Amino acid sequence: MRKEAAGEDIRIVGANQASWADLEAVLGSVKCHGNLCYCQRFKILERDWRRVSDDERAHLLREQTDCGHPRSKHTSGLVAFLGDGTPAAWCAVEPRSAYSHLRNTAWVGRREDRGDSRVWAVTCFVVRLEYRRRGITYLLARRVPGSEPAQQAPGGDAGRACRSGGPIAGPKGLARARR
Repeated sequence: MRKEAAGEDIRIVGANQASWADLEAVLGSVKCHGNLCYCQRFKILERDWRRVSDDERAHLLREQTDCGHPRSKHTSGLVAFLGDGTPAAWCAVEPRSAYSHLRNTAWVGRREDRGDSRVWAVTCFVVRLEYRRRGITYLLARRVPGSEPAQQAPGGDAGRACRSGGPIAGPKGLARARR
């Protein structure tokens, strides 16, 4: 899918259609609580965060995205590319049940099933510094399965929770995500 952002041609794909080098170009220096994050902050429990090395977090993300495997039926995010093929941004999005931190957060006054895989969560947006302020985050947000907020995520720090009809991996999943 190609969209215009501030006059630029932007292509957004499931992370499985990007290479590991593309993901590293966007995420390789992003830190969370003093460590490289690789979008594992909501997956690794608080008590284990410092025990998991940067290399282990990178390995986990590589497995979760299944990057470099465009025919994969599963992935854990979206990658935005500029018209010249430069990887510019990332959005972590999966069924909420994939995030242990979200499953273990106290939800005062909510009675929904925390393990409901039909509810998706966006836990991260990263835009490379030199490509910010071009509207790329908005384009990524519109590609999130469901694209309409179901409710604010627990704690308000995990972006949006969305109801979804299907996966984001591969061309068929992306088509379904558009609705």
